[in-house]
Amino acid sequence: MSAAPVRPFYVWWADADEARARDPELPDWLRVEFAMRSRVGGEHGHAPFAPGELAEILYRVDPDTGEITPATAEAVRKAIARARMRGAVHHDSTARCLIAPPSAFRSGPRVPACVHDV
Repeated sequence: MSAAPVRPFYVWWADADEARARDPELPDWLRVEFAMRSRVGGEHGHAPFAPGELAEILYRVDPDTGEITPATAEAVRKAIARARMRGAVHHDSTARCLIAPPSAFRSGPRVPACVHDV
């Protein structure tokens, strides 16, 4: 019996992922995944966010005035729920801590602890 082939390992640039997370032309669930990838680290794939920070990243642009406003709490919850359904983030992810799915993450340096009860 032969060994399974080694799968490639890729590194993404956090700045590029954060720019994609801030792109209002992309679906919100995908923006959530990019936000997670821009911050993920540590031994368990956690990506910490300050209160309201994910709402700022998932901002909205008023089509009439061009005014930029943070996403509502409901829009953030829905975006995270859709990202969970698509396997883009772990099911325990919250607006304060997005978690990489275990199948897509390898451990690295420690990052600050995340908040999971928000």
